[in-house]
Parts: sequence; C-alpha cells; structure tokens
Amino acid sequence: KGYAFEAANACLDYGFNHLQLNRITATAHVENIASLRIIEKCGMQYIRDEIVNHCPVKSFEKRRSFS
Repeated sequence: KGYAFEAANACLDYGFNHLQLNRITATAHVENIASLRIIEKCGMQYIRDEIVNHCPVKSFEKRRSFS
C-alpha cells in the first residue's frame, strides 16, 4: 500500500532533479479516482478536462520550483 504515491514522487524527483525538466504533466481518466488522488497528492495542479483517444481525462502539471 502506498507504492503508487512513492513511485509517482520518485518520477517527479527524477524528472526535475536529473533530467532538469521545468514542467511535468499527467493525465488520468475522469473515472479513475485513485489515480486522480495520487496526482493531486503529489502536488500537481489541475489544468483542464480534455478528450484523449476518445476518452475524457483530467490534465495536471507540476512546475519545478527554483528555490
């Protein structure tokens, strides 16, 4: 239990600190409540609802903090 959150945070850390990305995005199907909770728990900000491959999804992003 809790592995998805740990894995998502590890991906964000790798993207920001090793790949030097400035922005990371995520999408999840609107009915995938577990994934949406993980995305939000990781501090990603909601952007918009979209249709991807004929499926409704919610899009999120997180930007690198330069502190």
